[in-house]
Order: sequence, then C-alpha cells, then structure tokens
Amino acid sequence: MSRRLNAFAHRLIRELLGREHEIDGYWAIGKLCAEAKEAGRVEVDIDLDAPPPPSPIAAAIHRFARARLDALSNGFGGRIRAPRIHVHFGTFKGYPVSLRLARGAPFVCTVSLTAAGGRVHRVFSTGYCAPHDPALEQRSSRA
Repeated sequence: MSRRLNAFAHRLIRELLGREHEIDGYWAIGKLCAEAKEAGRVEVDIDLDAPPPPSPIAAAIHRFARARLDALSNGFGGRIRAPRIHVHFGTFKGYPVSLRLARGAPFVCTVSLTAAGGRVHRVFSTGYCAPHDPALEQRSSRA
C-alpha cells in the first residue's frame, strides 16, 4: 500500500502543477500566486477534508484536487486521511532547485496524504512561477 499511496501522491501533484490545469484559461498555479500576492501571503495551505477556502482560486484548486482525490482513491477504500496541499511562493525552502527554466520566482508545492495506519506520505515539486498577469500571458484555447 505504501508504494501505491506514494505513486498516487506523485500523480496528484503532477496533475495539480501541470500546464493543463487551468482556471479561466490560465495556469492555475500562476493565478494562485497572484491571489496570494494580492492578499500579502507567500504560503497557501489547502486542506482537502475541510470545506473549500473562501478565496476563489484556492477554492477552485480545492475542488479540482478533491475531485481528483475521489476519482483516484477508489482503490484505497477510504484509507486516505488528512489530504493537504501546501504551496510556498518565493523560495525553494531547502528543497532541490528546479532545473526547468521559466519566468518568475521559485515555488514549492507539497502534497501530503496520511494512510489509515498514520504514516504520512509527502511529495514535493519545485518550479518557477510569476503571478498571473493577463497583459503578459495568452489565454489557452482550451478555455
């Protein structure tokens, strides 16, 4: 189960950070970065067992991740506890530096899933992200 839960956490973080994960035609993490910056925060914590957060972008990411969690976790029979997403903008926080080149400041995204036995499975991904700016970005044709 440990290996499967770890693979599940990796798949969830890949889907969260993928360029295909869009809100209104723009990369979801860039929109979350802009929302956090506007609120004067550098960290966003999303508890998937709690109701969606009041901020619209974080709430959209919560709904997406909760739906993916529900769809992908069928094989775990409800044995996943305390699913959380934590994003820290502006630093890699001691995690390995991302080798992908992109514009913006560094960020770290962590997905934590707790198995029924209490073992926490935590995966992370680092990258670069600039706050969403429609003047600099082109809207996706998929929107």
